[in-house]
Amino acid sequence: MLRLHLAGPLLVPYLSIAECDIEGYTIPSGTRVFVNAWALSRDPSFWENAEEFIPERFLNSIAPDYNGNNFHFLPFGSGRRICPGINFAIATIEIMLANLVYRFDWEIPADQAAKGGIDMTEAFGLTVHRRRSSSLFLGSHKIK
Repeated sequence: MLRLHLAGPLLVPYLSIAECDIEGYTIPSGTRVFVNAWALSRDPSFWENAEEFIPERFLNSIAPDYNGNNFHFLPFGSGRRICPGINFAIATIEIMLANLVYRFDWEIPADQAAKGGIDMTEAFGLTVHRRRSSSLFLGSHKIK
């Protein structure tokens, strides 16, 4: 999910303090540069089936470096402007997700299931969010 559905499509802007060359493009000193993390995380030259949610892709390989060193996977940004909450997020996301899966029965409403499931079409802006809202039915587990 961190690769396909980033919270923000662009990283915090960088200001070039000196002229530099990036893959044949000259970036003059004083230029404000925006990194399109959304495009990098969906680059078909790096990711096989880039538009598909395939969590198994990370099982047979070394887990991707989310600390900003792998420039095809930047869910938290990189460098001095990396998200200050990265350690908190990584420490809590698995626990939160495991509790949600454990404590609730998840069901897609019949009208959405008939249309093929949840519509994940994105709308772009300052943040990336789903174009249409969806609902899920949650039933509590009876814990024995």
